Amino acid sequence: MQHRHSVKESMSVELTLHSRNAGADPERKVLERQFLNRLGTSLLTTLATLQPIVLRLIEFGATRQSLEALAVAKGYQKAYVRSLISAILVRRGGRQRKSGAGPKTSELAKLILAFAREKAGRQAYKYLTSAAHAARKEDQAALAADDASLVTQIPVRLSYLK
Repeated sequence: MQHRHSVKESMSVELTLHSRNAGADPERKVLERQFLNRLGTSLLTTLATLQPIVLRLIEFGATRQSLEALAVAKGYQKAYVRSLISAILVRRGGRQRKSGAGPKTSELAKLILAFAREKAGRQAYKYLTSAAHAARKEDQAALAADDASLVTQIPVRLSYLK
């Protein structure tokens, strides 16, 4: 999961840490070092041990991007660090994307729902489910009828091949 860089690059990380935190709280420096040291453990252990550290660093003003840059500079893969930080923040309720993934409800569907609500009130779901079931049965019957008409036309279509 991780790729470590040379001693020279590790020293540059230390300098980066030092320059970023010039005048910062000593506790933040300790937390950043703990963050980097615990990235290398297994994923489940990492999430459990990193969560309090990441949340505390965020209280000190660290951003997702700064934590990511810190870990990448130390030699960890960007995607790995992103997924860890995201998992920790999602557990806490800090989603980056809007909830409700998936396709948007079409205007026609909203119109049908509004009509069903107007006519049936709180039972609209029950009637819409029933209507969806009836529509599916009608579509299947129409498809079967189309298939049947194709089957009857096969001998006529094959006759010109003789």
